[in-house]
Amino acid sequence: MYALDNESGVAVMPPVKAQKKAPNEPQWFTEGGNGVAPTYPGADWFNIMQAELLNILTDAGITPDKTQLNQLTLAIRTLARNEIGNLPAASGTVAGILRLTDSINMASSVFGASALAVKTAFDKAERAYHLAESKQSPATTLAGYGIGDFKVGTSTGDANDCKIDGNYYFASGQNLPSAGEWHIEVISGGQNNAIRQIARKANESKVQTRYFNGTSWSAWKEVGGDGVPVGSVVAFPSAVQNPHGFLRCDGSTFGRTTYPALYQALGVNTLPDLRRSDVGMTAYFATDNIPEGWIAFDDIEEQVSEQAYPELYRHLVAKYGSLSAVPKAKDRFIRNAGALLAVGEVQQDALQDHFHYIPTEAGGDYQAEKGITIVIHDSDTTNVVPGAFKPAQKGRVQANNVAVADGARAKTYLASTKDRTEKDTRTAEETRPKSLVLKLCIKAQNTLDGVQFWIKAFGEIANAGQLDASRLAQDIQEVKAKKADVLHTHRVSEITDFERSVEQYLNNLFSQQFTENGWSKLPNGLIIQWGKFRAGWEATTQRRVTFPITFPNQVFFIGLTEFTKMWSYTSTVQSRGQMDNSGFEVVSQRNDTMFLAIGY
Repeated sequence: MYALDNESGVAVMPPVKAQKKAPNEPQWFTEGGNGVAPTYPGADWFNIMQAELLNILTDAGITPDKTQLNQLTLAIRTLARNEIGNLPAASGTVAGILRLTDSINMASSVFGASALAVKTAFDKAERAYHLAESKQSPATTLAGYGIGDFKVGTSTGDANDCKIDGNYYFASGQNLPSAGEWHIEVISGGQNNAIRQIARKANESKVQTRYFNGTSWSAWKEVGGDGVPVGSVVAFPSAVQNPHGFLRCDGSTFGRTTYPALYQALGVNTLPDLRRSDVGMTAYFATDNIPEGWIAFDDIEEQVSEQAYPELYRHLVAKYGSLSAVPKAKDRFIRNAGALLAVGEVQQDALQDHFHYIPTEAGGDYQAEKGITIVIHDSDTTNVVPGAFKPAQKGRVQANNVAVADGARAKTYLASTKDRTEKDTRTAEETRPKSLVLKLCIKAQNTLDGVQFWIKAFGEIANAGQLDASRLAQDIQEVKAKKADVLHTHRVSEITDFERSVEQYLNNLFSQQFTENGWSKLPNGLIIQWGKFRAGWEATTQRRVTFPITFPNQVFFIGLTEFTKMWSYTSTVQSRGQMDNSGFEVVSQRNDTMFLAIGY
């Protein structure tokens, strides 16, 4: 294969001309005749064919040679061989080249059996078949093979008679665990005094067992199947709802006949209540790193919400009305409730009311002011370190006696200290005992928030055909767990649609028509009506005014209000006799008048 090789060609392939026919409309060569011109392929077609052929040689890695006339054949062979060599080995999940083997016992998914391997396996199978046929005739029962100490069959008799090892089906019968269909497996090992029966309820997972000791059968006993004894308390993640065979430990009661095994284990028909929560308890911590599930007491308003800590939120709002009303601990000492102190009450600091005695005599003699000063001092010597009290600049200032004016000569004494600096190192701006500062926190999340406690409650279900009592008990528990107790209260702020519901309720109690001539009927039957009528022009003009609706029983009151301009006239009801349940007669002059009527 070689390209055009003379001076009539060009070095660069000219662009391919625009397509005239669709790919599915090929045109064919013709020699012409009968008015049809011979086909002229043109340089465009020859260039395309030459490029296609040269590309085959290039893909095969062959350099065109003008003297070698089989290069296209060699190129196609090379390309085909390369593609086949790149195929993967075939397996059970991969398509590819399959390798054959003569082995008949190779455990491989990448080798295929050769004809020799297939022939060898067939010969072995045929020899085994003929050998089995030569030993004995085929049998359709265990007895046909000479096995008489194992049975498989159907029975409608007495389960007490099933003492030979085997599997028995009872559509009904005597001494079964309960009515209905049962599969019974008998295990004895050939021992007549040690026979075990295992009964499985047809189409159910219930399993019961009993034994024969050579004299009598024991009672049927239900096997839990999961190894958990009835009455055991198990913790499940909170996401697990209604685990099979368990009841929630919520303190509720259960039917003794519905769960006899559970009643026998507990001795009472009341479930243990293990819903205890430690949310709301407080504790002091000796570090600023608060443990998981706790928050700083004074951060309640910022951190607690109905979404983040719903249980703590309910406790606090029920007590204080809102989170903002919860008192801050700050730097306060905590006291126990009692002695007229309520939980949440805040007290300011204070000193207990008390007084001190100041001596005014020394011995039996009356002392003047100077003597009193000596008594207050530590000794009878002047100019010594003051005692508990000392003069306040000889009485010339108020000191702590607010009743003495500045400059007066009355003696005033101040509480003093025992050192010359006249400064007590144990004084402060507050009154306090010796103290240790710790971090007060409140439990915001229950320690066992992620689990719920359930009790194993396997037992005989009474009247199972009409009522799935175990499922019903779980459903009731689930409803109780999600709903509030019967004896509970809510604040208005906790009821999202309270205002709308009250408004709707009140609107349903009242009926009315709010127009210029309208009425309103109260729930107790009282009716209020109002309206407007235009005046006449004569003092004696009498006209009828009709109420918007008729009072069913009686009119109590009619009031008139006249609209005046430059002068006033009077509109009056003509007479009580002219007033009835549907309206009244009125005398009106120049001005319009409004009326108000009350009745029922």
